[in-house]
Amino acid sequence: MKAHINRSTLIRLALIASLIVHLVTMSTRLHADSGSCGGATTTVPFTDVAGSIFFCSIAEAFFSGLTNGTTSTTYSPSQNVPRDQMAAFITRTLDQSLTRGSRRAALNQWWTPQGPSSIPTTPTGSDPVAVASDGADLWVVNEHGSIVRVRASDRKLLSTFTAPGFGSSVLVARGLIYAARHSQSGTEDLYSIDPAQTGGAATFVVKTGEDISVTFDQAGVYGVKCLPHYGMGMVAMIVVGTPTNIDQAKAVPQVGKAKQVFTTLFEKLEASKTAAR
Repeated sequence: MKAHINRSTLIRLALIASLIVHLVTMSTRLHADSGSCGGATTTVPFTDVAGSIFFCSIAEAFFSGLTNGTTSTTYSPSQNVPRDQMAAFITRTLDQSLTRGSRRAALNQWWTPQGPSSIPTTPTGSDPVAVASDGADLWVVNEHGSIVRVRASDRKLLSTFTAPGFGSSVLVARGLIYAARHSQSGTEDLYSIDPAQTGGAATFVVKTGEDISVTFDQAGVYGVKCLPHYGMGMVAMIVVGTPTNIDQAKAVPQVGKAKQVFTTLFEKLEASKTAAR
């Protein structure tokens, strides 16, 4: 004799089964373990780590992605770790080390900004266009007339320097701050700032189209670069006498197009030395 179940009964059974699964899931979540870590209550999805002296370490390992537990609700703290799982732990730890081994890590800045409104700001002037760090402070070039110094640790505006023209770029090098400005006459002017100064007018260095004289009193290879156009490869090389610092010059790090140009210049220098022999 065959039993017949109508469609409505099947639907009711499916709904009951779904409800049971949902209740079991909710029950598991309600029984997830919690503990105090750093003065705050922390809850993990595991149900077998409550009271463990390593609860906070387990929670950190879970939230940092080092482990997902043995199941979705168990960590199995007393279970041995096979070699294959240990390999996973080690590689994930190395990945986390690389992730944390950044400039923000060196500054102990572990927070993640959530949006512009959550980031404190410091008014620096009219239309900032470029910024550079000297390792402690930030130097901000404004489009109209000023270069300001801001302490990175507390965002305090320390000093303001003035220079004519329109700001375009800033560079920290050899203990000085260099700022490039577009003049109203169309030239690209370069100004320098001594960080020991407390403010005032920046020192004019040179402008495009103006001849300058530089005297070299020591043989060697000297690199020259245009500050605002360095990334575009606007660099040059000056060879004085018989250079003995070629290896040291090659070791100076370069980036982008400038790196390609310097590589070509060094190749030409080597070729000229070979031809001279």
